[in-house]
Amino acid sequence: MKLSILTPEIFLLTWSGLVLVLNYFVKTKAYIVKLSISGLAITAIILFFSPKGELFRQAFLADDFSLIFKIIFLVSAIFTLLSWNQKNTVQAAFLLLLSSLVCMLLVSTAEILTFLAAWCLLAVCLYFLIYRYSSQISWQYLILQMTTILIFVLGASLIFGITGATSFSDIKISLVLGFFQGGTPGLVLVLAIILILVSLSIQLSVFPFHTSWVRLFQELPTPLVAFFNISIKLAFLAFLMRFFIRSFLIYHPQWIKVLSFLAATSLLYGALKIFKETDFKKILTNFTIFQTGLILIGIVSGTQASIEASIFYIWAYFFSNWGIYTWLLVAEKNHYTDWGLSGIFKKSKILAVVLTVLLFSLAGLPFTGGFWGRAYLFESAWSFRRFTLVTVGVITSILAIIYLWRQIKKIFTTSSV
Repeated sequence: MKLSILTPEIFLLTWSGLVLVLNYFVKTKAYIVKLSISGLAITAIILFFSPKGELFRQAFLADDFSLIFKIIFLVSAIFTLLSWNQKNTVQAAFLLLLSSLVCMLLVSTAEILTFLAAWCLLAVCLYFLIYRYSSQISWQYLILQMTTILIFVLGASLIFGITGATSFSDIKISLVLGFFQGGTPGLVLVLAIILILVSLSIQLSVFPFHTSWVRLFQELPTPLVAFFNISIKLAFLAFLMRFFIRSFLIYHPQWIKVLSFLAATSLLYGALKIFKETDFKKILTNFTIFQTGLILIGIVSGTQASIEASIFYIWAYFFSNWGIYTWLLVAEKNHYTDWGLSGIFKKSKILAVVLTVLLFSLAGLPFTGGFWGRAYLFESAWSFRRFTLVTVGVITSILAIIYLWRQIKKIFTTSSV
């Protein structure tokens, strides 16, 4: 057993404790913020030099797949700390570090009980993080998490009853043997898959499980919304990829139907809903639903090429969304968004140009990261005969381009008064 595999996680946990302790003794609070950012950066460096492998009978996996997401979580936490004002960052640093640590555990877990423990810890961390802004919203979030975890536990208990296993690899072996004996899954297994997909869909805020998250995000500060929409969402997306590809690939035709429905409806809802929105923050929240639908297209195919396409788009998703949220934070501080995006060019030419480039990428216009990411996704899905999903994806992408092009025209042509 090589415990050195856990070096990044152990280091970040130790550093989080150091930040918590020093917060009571150091008078200069800015030092705590810099210390937190330094810890995240050092953890990212350690990740590149840590050995790959597995621990605890494959309950914990350190591989290239988890490395990609861990880097995203660490960079996202750094951006969040840099984005918040000084008062907020001092009090939230420990919770952000701990939340990032748990996200790292989520993408490395390959065992159901380990995943549930990490999920519960993440829910507690985020509850206290939200509580600092609104006790009512924090309770709403906690109730939502308890309900979602309960749904997942129901599905997981059915899987355990069928297979007698909680490890992804053991579940796969049991289901493969059952496939060759019975040929088709029973109704209990189908119900278990549906329950697990529903619980994860709530966490991903895909249609039709998005309403609670939209209300929640409207009340939270922009940096925290960005952290939820990027780090937290991607952590559960990574788990969804690993869990279903490693455990249920033999029954791919069964769970693909549910996932295809979620992908298609999220694409349609996200692309159409933004036409009715005027608040830029709501537009971004609904657009992330659309982007999640795009990522699900890659997962639906269930092949290495399609997963690679999803990961490629996730990188484009990460950079474009953090760019947009950073822009929104600057614009909010200068009250540039009081009338929406109208007349931004007259207020700040630099901000207008930056936003235009970011919206180009978000829309998926040619030669941007968003364009190449979608092209890679659609090509991969088309080659595996996911014609309906690709058609829906292309049509909704065109709708998104039309809408975002209208917003770009407002930036340069519409008066703000």
